[in-house]
Amino acid sequence: MNIKGGWQAIGIVRDITARKKVEGELKQEMEFTKHLLMIAEAAVHTTNIDKLMADVACCCGSIVKSDICLLYVRDGCALPFRPGQAWGLEKPMMPFFRAGTLNDNVGFVKRALEKTKP
Repeated sequence: MNIKGGWQAIGIVRDITARKKVEGELKQEMEFTKHLLMIAEAAVHTTNIDKLMADVACCCGSIVKSDICLLYVRDGCALPFRPGQAWGLEKPMMPFFRAGTLNDNVGFVKRALEKTKP
């Protein structure tokens, strides 16, 4: 519309903050589900436990968006957790990971064992 030689415009503005938040949450949930399905698929089709653990480490690292994921395993209740698989760990650091174990009395291990069964 032209009024006295100048142009005017009418605009409609809508706040889409909530929608964008929900879209982001949905995308994150889909990514999480994708990785869980990858773990399930690997568990069904993998007979090599080391390969399975490597896949799980990779998926877990992606799920929690970490740079490094270290998996430890325990064969019996009285034994310490021994190194399993590492994802994202630089090769020079691998011997340090392979050489270490985690005992039940380490702070975060103790808290995890108190809250749930291993």
